[in-house]
Amino acid sequence: MRRAQAALEFLMTYGWAILVVLVVIGALAYFGVLNPSILLPEKCTLETGLSCRDHRIDSTIDNVDLMIENGKGKGIIITNVDITGELLSGCSKDYTTLPPSEFFNSKPGKHLPNGVAERFSIGCTDIAEWDGKTKGIMTIEWYFEDSTTDFMHTMKGEILAKVEK
Repeated sequence: MRRAQAALEFLMTYGWAILVVLVVIGALAYFGVLNPSILLPEKCTLETGLSCRDHRIDSTIDNVDLMIENGKGKGIIITNVDITGELLSGCSKDYTTLPPSEFFNSKPGKHLPNGVAERFSIGCTDIAEWDGKTKGIMTIEWYFEDSTTDFMHTMKGEILAKVEK
């Protein structure tokens, strides 16, 4: 008889402790303290050769700005940049539609010399307003400045950034 009472008291004591811990964890999750997007750092990464020096996602003007630096060893010409993501709709920029006066040696696209960082503004049809971070997948089409569009390359990258207002 005494053993049953001791076992019941043991279970009740630890049951209440476990219940309190679950309530505290629930409260922290409800108030956003355990939100993983708050804990993750912002990042912008590309494959070897190009580096993303800075980035910004702006929902007020539906625009994604990237500061991209060329480290390929020679100049490249970027023809297209696409960004897709859950909150990012229609983010694309076709640099072959620039005026021919801005082309490098009459080659269509935006020239990025070796060792130089330039700003790329990619307009979007819609960026949803959000008080947190969003993830996007970048696709950059490019070719070397001493080549032709017949040798087009595709590079993938990722952006994780706070949506600015």
